[in-house]
Amino acid sequence: KKVKILFLLFIVFFIISIKSFGEESTPKKPGLPGSSLANIVLQRDTLLGVYALVGSLNLNCRDISVTNTQVIQAPRDLLMKNGTYIQGNWQEAWVVNYCGKQAIVPIKFVLDGKGGAYYHIDPKKVTHN
Repeated sequence: KKVKILFLLFIVFFIISIKSFGEESTPKKPGLPGSSLANIVLQRDTLLGVYALVGSLNLNCRDISVTNTQVIQAPRDLLMKNGTYIQGNWQEAWVVNYCGKQAIVPIKFVLDGKGGAYYHIDPKKVTHN
């Protein structure tokens, strides 16, 4: 009976160890939190515009961070090559926290199929909480 209990404890410990190992070794998605379709380079470039816009809302604020990204208009005309989107357009909303406030910044992304990637932010469509 002791052998069965020890064996069951060993199996439970083994399963927990495998589960923990799998969680620790799962790679995290690089870039911003959320579901942005923009690659890491396009995210970085877009951040410059987002931070400039949000920073202009409160010139004394230096505590600015994107806490979530979400696709709000489904991708159209997407073309992928070697695992990377190279053509298409879509819209995302980025949630930005700044000095205790929050802004939701809608962004339109366009990939031209020739290596160009562009974003457009309409300041009139930014909402504040």
